[in-house]
Amino acid sequence: MNFIISVIVIALTLIVFGTMIAFYFRDPNHKETLPFLLKAKLFMAGVVGFIADTVGIGSFAVIIAFSKLWKLTHDKNLPGLVNGAQVLPGAIESIVFLKVIHVDPLTLIVLVVGACIGGIIGGLTVPKLNQKHIQMTMAVAFVSMAAIILLSQLQWLPIGGVETKLRGGHLWLGFFGMIICGFVPALGVGLFAIVEMLLFLLGLSPLIAFPIMTTAGALQQPLTTLTFTLNRAIPLKKVFIVSIAGVMGVLMAVPFITHLPLNLLRWLLFFIVGYNAFSMFRSYWRTRRRG
Repeated sequence: MNFIISVIVIALTLIVFGTMIAFYFRDPNHKETLPFLLKAKLFMAGVVGFIADTVGIGSFAVIIAFSKLWKLTHDKNLPGLVNGAQVLPGAIESIVFLKVIHVDPLTLIVLVVGACIGGIIGGLTVPKLNQKHIQMTMAVAFVSMAAIILLSQLQWLPIGGVETKLRGGHLWLGFFGMIICGFVPALGVGLFAIVEMLLFLLGLSPLIAFPIMTTAGALQQPLTTLTFTLNRAIPLKKVFIVSIAGVMGVLMAVPFITHLPLNLLRWLLFFIVGYNAFSMFRSYWRTRRRG
């Protein structure tokens, strides 16, 4: 079953990435000249972001933090940037984790289908929102994520378990929860942290979360990216730079996954998410003042 899912991931990745390339060459708006320094910053954001992605922190918060710090792209283009950059590196992550970690096939399929449904809904809906709505929604989502992470780190909200599969009511809760998880990346909010929270709350082992969340991302985010591409709501040239750098980040991080202290990584995630929340609220108020 894992082999079949890996083949599906590869096929979808090739279709979506091929579509992105076709739109890039067809639309002259994507062929703007980028300064060398901006390219270097985009590349750095991709490498660091996908090192974080591979170890379970997620790339969205890191790349958005770099974007806010270095002004890599307009806030309205952030959802398209972070989702599009995930297509190639995300496929590699999924294939690696499916190979090294066994996961119950029914649990994997049901949860991934839920994430894909949410991704399609999000990709069709978010490009129609205005900039203020996107900024406020992303800011609130980051605050919510930071609160959950903090409660977990302080052990006020016990997260995690030992289960390796879901059945019955928990499986249905997981399915509908994954629809929500699949929707939020279209807002520029990372999939991994939210999926980790959902699966841990349902009692699944943290280890099992890795193949589920990476496969969900590898199938959901290309669908979201495809809708962004068809709606011309994605900065393709910047996406390609971050994506290629992201592949390098994944390959650099894979050998070290089992040696990283997860507690330290989660505190790092908390501060990154908090910084993103602050930046988004600040951008929202600036946009609102401009009318």
